[in-house]
Amino acid sequence: MVVDRSVSPPTVAFRFVASGEPANIEWSWGISAHEVDGKVHIVAPDGDDLMVEGVVADDLGGGGGDETFNVCDVRSLPTAVP
Repeated sequence: MVVDRSVSPPTVAFRFVASGEPANIEWSWGISAHEVDGKVHIVAPDGDDLMVEGVVADDLGGGGGDETFNVCDVRSLPTAVP
């Protein structure tokens, strides 16, 4: 996540870790962004951080077409109960 604070309001851009290429992200419903103590946090509906500025996020799920990566909060996916 790269934050550009030279514009108002600041913008957030994303890059794929493996390639370094820009990533067009579409977030699932309820995910929001907030700035806390000078760092941008991408936050799940329950208030937990999904991403924090300066920390590589390698545990988000999703997929997509040619131009957009649809991100979902994999913590909320149903699990099989034996």
